[in-house]
Amino acid sequence: MRVCHSIAVKVRDAAGKTIGTLSVSLPGQASANTTPPPLIDMTDDPTLDPALAPVQLLEGAEYRYAFEPDLGLDVPIILEPREIFSPDTADWRTGRMRPGLYTGTLPIVVLSGDQEVGRAVVEVRSRKLDYLSQYQWMLEEIADSMAELVMERFAPTEQRFRLDESTDAATLYARFAMLKWLFSGESFEAAIQQILSYPHRAWMDEMEYRRPGQPIRMSSRVAQRLSQPGPRIACDTGLLLPALPKEIAVLRTESTLDTPENRFVKFVLLHWQHFTHEVASALLREPATAPVKRGLREVQAVSEKLQTVLASGLFREVGDLTFLPSGSQVLQKRSGYRDIYRAYLQFEAAALLTWDGGEDVYGAGKRDVATLYEYWVFIQLIKVMERLCGREFDLSQLIELRPDGMGVSLRRGKSRRLKGQINRLGRTLHIELWFNRTFGHRTGNRGSWSRPMRPDYSILIKPDTTYGEPDEVWIHFDAKYRVDSITGLFGDDPITEEGEARLLDEEQSAEARQVSKRADLLKMHAYRDAIRRSAGAYVIYPGTERELLPRFHELLPGLGAFALRPTRDGKGTGLEGLLEFIDDVLTHVATQTTQHERARYWLRESVRDDYHVAAHPAVPFLSKPPADTIVLLGYVRSPEQLRWIHQQRLYNMRTGGRRGSVLPGSKVLAAELVVLYGPHMETAEVWRVGGMSLVLSEHEMRELGYPNPHGRYVCVPLENTPDVAWLADLTSERVTTVKARTNPLARFGEPVATTWLQLLR
Repeated sequence: MRVCHSIAVKVRDAAGKTIGTLSVSLPGQASANTTPPPLIDMTDDPTLDPALAPVQLLEGAEYRYAFEPDLGLDVPIILEPREIFSPDTADWRTGRMRPGLYTGTLPIVVLSGDQEVGRAVVEVRSRKLDYLSQYQWMLEEIADSMAELVMERFAPTEQRFRLDESTDAATLYARFAMLKWLFSGESFEAAIQQILSYPHRAWMDEMEYRRPGQPIRMSSRVAQRLSQPGPRIACDTGLLLPALPKEIAVLRTESTLDTPENRFVKFVLLHWQHFTHEVASALLREPATAPVKRGLREVQAVSEKLQTVLASGLFREVGDLTFLPSGSQVLQKRSGYRDIYRAYLQFEAAALLTWDGGEDVYGAGKRDVATLYEYWVFIQLIKVMERLCGREFDLSQLIELRPDGMGVSLRRGKSRRLKGQINRLGRTLHIELWFNRTFGHRTGNRGSWSRPMRPDYSILIKPDTTYGEPDEVWIHFDAKYRVDSITGLFGDDPITEEGEARLLDEEQSAEARQVSKRADLLKMHAYRDAIRRSAGAYVIYPGTERELLPRFHELLPGLGAFALRPTRDGKGTGLEGLLEFIDDVLTHVATQTTQHERARYWLRESVRDDYHVAAHPAVPFLSKPPADTIVLLGYVRSPEQLRWIHQQRLYNMRTGGRRGSVLPGSKVLAAELVVLYGPHMETAEVWRVGGMSLVLSEHEMRELGYPNPHGRYVCVPLENTPDVAWLADLTSERVTTVKARTNPLARFGEPVATTWLQLLR
């Protein structure tokens, strides 16, 4: 590997002829000796993967470019993909080149009008040094999960022993990419070495005939043979038998490597080799473009590797497979053999599939590790939810049956939902795990109230027993592969006011340069605050740190980030922490005593109706908003009762089971205001409740001067309210209308509880 400040790449036409040179260099005084290096040349490196182009750039970096055509090529040109080029002049000969977040093989096409005159190929590497390994591990796990799904739910009744030669080159190459990543890792190498070092042996019994003079191990079988009839020869050996059999059958046991299990391994390797030949033939039928040539190099490397393995001595002693030993304990349990058997089943199942999202991941030479990370995280979330729910999700909807076969329908922008449920703290929680669900701003209370939002993943939790109203809690996740740290996600967290002011100034400057670090944090705020019934939004990234930012003192509502990294063994680092958090979220939602549950309830109550109440002047005697201020509508039957109320500052209501009486626990006893009305009152009166209600007997009421008392009464102490001019419009007739609307079944004169908002309406 050679670190460069500038490098020249040959531009060739379809016939392979050089038609010019594309020079790529670092701008200005930019240093080439950074980690990772921005520009390297691996042309003479023997360890270079044939799938990679030797000239390698770095994602997110900026370069100067210059195109020098050979003599005879004097035509106007443009370069594709044009979105990564910023030419200095109209002739596109020089300028700046920004590959952005593209990762993988990047073909640079030189066009004259609509005609391609040549192209060059460079590799764009991810900034993560181990991105190729992580890419392989994630692709293997996704292939494993999808293949298992096919084998469990859509397994064919008979195994496929021949490829469909009618398949087009693009589909064959997609399958080849899956195969390449399936067996090119260390696990495949280890499996082959295990088989070659400790091959399976079988012991075979063969019958051999020996003359009496040859050494024979004595056994019961030999003793029986000595006494059996047949041709015999005389002997003078001093034995009791005067003659011995002419031939004595002896059983001999020998080991053999020609077992069904070894034949199966040989068959798999030959099967894969035949497949690579089919891929090569399909590619050779295509125009000889740079991607096709690169594909042929990859296929040749895989084919040579298979040929090397097949040339080992073990497989020269092994015959052809006549039946599939699927029930063999060696294939299912023995190290090495079980790995090859599993890889074969994965490949056969995956060969039945076409993955819609594969074009985003490895199509046209791309190695979009960030997009693959998004798919991989979804598989990890499925594992988490299955563990929490105690059962597997029905993943059949991820596979679509099509006229030409089956396809994995997991693709960006195409929503998918998996359902489950869990019992927690006496409540049943219905759970939905969504991939790329769109929350539109025209979907009522199930979407966004501002603009459409589409998180990578969303989890919906719907608890039972929610006080008669539907309750939902959403939490959202976004995958961010290219971030390494919390600071890279959310920026620094200043600890002083001066530091906060400086951070905001720097953020405004960064936004102007379009290099803001806090964009992910702001996006999480957008998810949590714009999507209705959302309680949390979190980033998942392949780092080491975790951060939770609760809005109050409870787990929800909140924001945060979780580290989750792919590993060789398929057990993502950080998965347990993510599982623990979602488990805590389920417990939080199931708990009825949280302030979050109380806030959700009152939020639903406060916005469930559209009152359309006209603007009214404020009154100074409310301790709560009008909708939460309970008002007692108290009927006054005569002027004498009204005078008594004014004198005693009490409003009396019947109790004791009489007609229109107040029962214990009635809502009217929780009123904060009392509105008095009656047929003899032109304007209603508004009083404030001045203390605890009193229960007075008939004798006590008579002593207080109440006219003609009968039975017991509940009396509410009253206090004056400040004079408000507009209350003169609150007539007894209006109060009677409010009473009829609030409680149409109430008896005449019966006290009724309503709210101040109802009076304003």
